Amino acid sequence: MKIQDLLSQYLYQQKTLSLPGLGVFELDPNVHIHEEKEQGWPPDTITYKQDRNATVSDHFLAYLVQHTGKMKPLAMSDLESYLSNGTQLLNIGKPFPLTGIGLLNKTTQGDFVFEQGTPLIEKTSSANMNLAKDKTVGQPEKDIDFSHNPKKSSKKLIIFFGSLIGLVLIGWAIYLAMPKKEIIPETTESSAAVDTVATTPLLTNTTTNTQTDSLQTTGTVPVADTSFVLMIGQFNNQANATKRLSALKGKGHQVELQVQDSTHYKLLLKINKPLSDTSTVKDSLLKYYLLKSTVIKPGN
Repeated sequence: MKIQDLLSQYLYQQKTLSLPGLGVFELDPNVHIHEEKEQGWPPDTITYKQDRNATVSDHFLAYLVQHTGKMKPLAMSDLESYLSNGTQLLNIGKPFPLTGIGLLNKTTQGDFVFEQGTPLIEKTSSANMNLAKDKTVGQPEKDIDFSHNPKKSSKKLIIFFGSLIGLVLIGWAIYLAMPKKEIIPETTESSAAVDTVATTPLLTNTTTNTQTDSLQTTGTVPVADTSFVLMIGQFNNQANATKRLSALKGKGHQVELQVQDSTHYKLLLKINKPLSDTSTVKDSLLKYYLLKSTVIKPGN
């Protein structure tokens, strides 16, 4: 039912109705609503007392909740909205009709004047409700609990994490079952040359002292038909030469430093391959290690 219809229904049953900002309406207890004719009530059946401080009783609010099917805050909001619209009508000089109760008008002095209306017999008889006998009205409303349910939340979290762990295990099993790609080393001539460069110890500590002394004093390297020496770096100070030497050795290259004088330092790399393979080895050094090299021949 609408709010405006419930106002008269409550007044008929409880004989009193308090509306915020307006006042209190009283129904003569000697008048039986269901016995009255539609043409009207006896005079002063409903009386009105203006009271700007009037409030809504808990009993009336429970009645609205029951018959509107809404929660307490929504039912109260509907009542306030209805009364606010009626107050606006009064403020612009128009009457505020209260269905089944009467009319309210506002005087020039700002007072409210009540004019008794006609009963709402049809809706009263169809409703046929007695609030005093209704066990549900008047009882404290059980507020709906919107608080968090920890048990349901915990169950959802357990299901979520269980599903996540299951997906991870399935993914790991698929990864382990996948065939691994076997890396087959290339057997081309260039790869063989690179392997020789990376693994062959050149001018290391195993070379004879005679060869080392010859490199440091004469600047020449003995070259056999089965090997040759490449110069892969040249520097004009010892600090830069030593730094570069350390960097190359750190990457696994077998290199040695040749000192000609205080301004000439060379990084040398011995290759245990025929001299005819110099081009292949140089190309491999440049391609795979970005090292530019020059062949050092006897007498250079």
